[in-house]
Amino acid sequence: MDAIRLKNLRSLEDTGFIELKPITFLLGSNSSGKSTFLRSLALIRQSVTAKTTGPILWYGNLVDFGSFNEALNNKSATKEICFAYKLKSSYLRKRRIEEDIDIILEMKVALEDNKQVNTVCKELVLNISDHTVEISIDSGGTISKFNVNGKKFLSEKSQFKAEQVGGVLPSIFKVKDENNIENTYLFPQRHSFFDEDLVKSIKRIVHHKVSNDNIGLHANFLNIGSSDIMLDKIKKTNLFKKKTIDWTEETEDYINLKNLIIANSISSLLEVLDEYISSFARNLSYIGPVRATAERYYRSQDLSVGEVDSEGKNLPMFLRNLTDNDRDDFTRWTEKYFNFSVIIHSFEDHVSLRIKENDSKTEINLADTGFGFSQVLPILTQLWWLGRRESRRGNLGSSYPVIFAIEQPELHLHPKLQSFLADFFIASVKAAKESGLNLKLIIETHSETLINRTGHRIANNECNADDINVVIFDKKNLNDSINIK
Repeated sequence: MDAIRLKNLRSLEDTGFIELKPITFLLGSNSSGKSTFLRSLALIRQSVTAKTTGPILWYGNLVDFGSFNEALNNKSATKEICFAYKLKSSYLRKRRIEEDIDIILEMKVALEDNKQVNTVCKELVLNISDHTVEISIDSGGTISKFNVNGKKFLSEKSQFKAEQVGGVLPSIFKVKDENNIENTYLFPQRHSFFDEDLVKSIKRIVHHKVSNDNIGLHANFLNIGSSDIMLDKIKKTNLFKKKTIDWTEETEDYINLKNLIIANSISSLLEVLDEYISSFARNLSYIGPVRATAERYYRSQDLSVGEVDSEGKNLPMFLRNLTDNDRDDFTRWTEKYFNFSVIIHSFEDHVSLRIKENDSKTEINLADTGFGFSQVLPILTQLWWLGRRESRRGNLGSSYPVIFAIEQPELHLHPKLQSFLADFFIASVKAAKESGLNLKLIIETHSETLINRTGHRIANNECNADDINVVIFDKKNLNDSINIK
């Protein structure tokens, strides 16, 4: 995922595309929309990790946007909220795309017609290189518009429906007649929307003795790409060479064939995009603005803990469940960057966490160390664990980014520790790159120290400026629109 754009979500009328770099800082005054942007990432995660009847779960275990009406910007005239994602086609698996091209997906959600509860996807817009696909979905999932580069692909003989079957994006299928809906979602290798139309279009440019099977075989190798690349491949295909030698991008037969190829691939492309967005969301970790306060003792639970939760409440059980090797590795991390180690004491029915500074032999209970340690420890632990986890999964080098969204990591930290935290973030990104992990940190902060320390590291060539994005959310008055730069 290269960039995200939000429209009409709470105070955000239109963010424009915000690029997600290895470290993205979100800055701004209170109520300027930066937390809304960051929490939209957690919103997508809780939407794909739960069984839902719609594309967005507004209230869940990570964030609470209330309902659609509460999440909708009060200045919105369209009564739609838009989530848009920009990515490279090379990130996608099982793609039918000819080259590495840019894809922008816009999903507009709204309340279902005549209902005040259910959120549904109302419109999908795909910009694939220099092509545009527009799909509008009416009440009951009926598709009322299916346009490719301005050409309408709906007819009385060919109807389509959309259905939410999991993930974020709806699946699109073709209705044969009122009583016979195909129960298999359409993939190019099995079915496609316009096989007959595509065969007819190709028949006009091949010898009349070429069989439909042969035409279909060649059609299956015609993939989406930029207009010039698609034209070049068609002209180089032996079966088509004779009739297409003089074609240009303005040739009507080429335009029709190109649009059919794109239309025929949309169902499978949407499924692959949904798989990618879902994987992107599942790889996302989120730490909220107020972490759990330290306790002197924690009741022991026989729980398998896979990650630190958004409030750090399960941190003791997470640390207790680490293997000896993992615990040693974690200790080396904290000693290297923060000059302390975490000692876990397990008893029959409770656990205690203690801090030991590098130059001291004394262990101090976490409850006695001050509020800052309890606030930063869940962040350090989860960030360390992300790299460890992906290495074990074999996901190093994967196209799926590992996102860590953090709200106000500097809370209750002395400026000196805030500087260490900035160095820790920079070092984590460097280590991730070296191991092939596509790590992206999205950090909402009020800390000048974090920003200044990062700038200092860039000035000293200890951090690559291209790895840092500073996004400023500016709102002068309560009723003003938010300016993002």
